[in-house]
Amino acid sequence: MELKLKREPYIKEATRNNHWYDLIYIEQSITEKLNDYPNFDGIDFSDVSAGGIQIRGFHKEIQGYTFGNQVTVKYDFTNVEECIQIFINMWKKYDVDKYVKWYKGFLKDGDKYGWD
Repeated sequence: MELKLKREPYIKEATRNNHWYDLIYIEQSITEKLNDYPNFDGIDFSDVSAGGIQIRGFHKEIQGYTFGNQVTVKYDFTNVEECIQIFINMWKKYDVDKYVKWYKGFLKDGDKYGWD
């Protein structure tokens, strides 16, 4: 059985090949620990030259945008455990009605008036 990520990672092929099992581990760990959060809709990985690979979260009520803060895994993957915990803590803090409502309004205003 081939191990797959829920979403295609936006990272260099060499990094993907060298750290495939790290990416799988991160995704599975976060998903397992957020099992009690029904709006959690997974993560993806993106290398945007921010000093590492960002873990981005997705919320079932937020379409077309990521949710919460991005957590950055160092390119050598030495901070994986720390990043998993930071992401989980962030999600638990922000996946509450008050913040989700605010974020939806923020996105609506940005779409309406522009993002600059």
